[in-house]
Amino acid sequence: MTGALQAQTAQALVARADDHYFNLEYEEAIRDYYAAMAASQASGAVWNRIATTILYQELNRLGMLETSAFRGDNEFLDQEKPKPDPEAKKRFLGALAEARRLAEAGRLKNPRTTSPLFVLSQNYALNANYLFMIDKSYIAALRAGNRARKYSDELRSIDPQYVDAYLVAGVQEYVVGSLPCAVRALVAFGGIHGSKEKGR
Repeated sequence: MTGALQAQTAQALVARADDHYFNLEYEEAIRDYYAAMAASQASGAVWNRIATTILYQELNRLGMLETSAFRGDNEFLDQEKPKPDPEAKKRFLGALAEARRLAEAGRLKNPRTTSPLFVLSQNYALNANYLFMIDKSYIAALRAGNRARKYSDELRSIDPQYVDAYLVAGVQEYVVGSLPCAVRALVAFGGIHGSKEKGR
């Protein structure tokens, strides 16, 4: 199979996996993401997709996709900490680690390449999501989100037209800006700042 054909096959598998993911067919999605990398080459972006799928599979299993965290109120913060599947967490963290490894290798080859920066920005945002939603480790989640924001800012400084890079920055601004004043003041000491208005 030629390189071009391998890339086309991988792209088709990723598209099919995305379709499975949006239809909540999580295991089928993960299977096709792995198949896509086997058909062509390992990809930080695809590893991030695997991590995303594992995360939302676990959120769905825990019945958390309809919680107040997605309605915009603060009731979620008072709910009992969920009981995640240790194996799912291991798979999730492993996928994140593979994505970071590949992205960092790409940065070593060319520090101004945009795709590794986007992978890293997404990666830390995913980690922040897990820390916030499942671990309920809010300060750690904010730190991970701040790191995602830094990669996003670096990406936008290299390519201001990279539209997707604005999403992480906007979410981080909005989330931090939505915190209660006392918490916002506390995290500001750690260099974490945000504004609801800037995040809109």
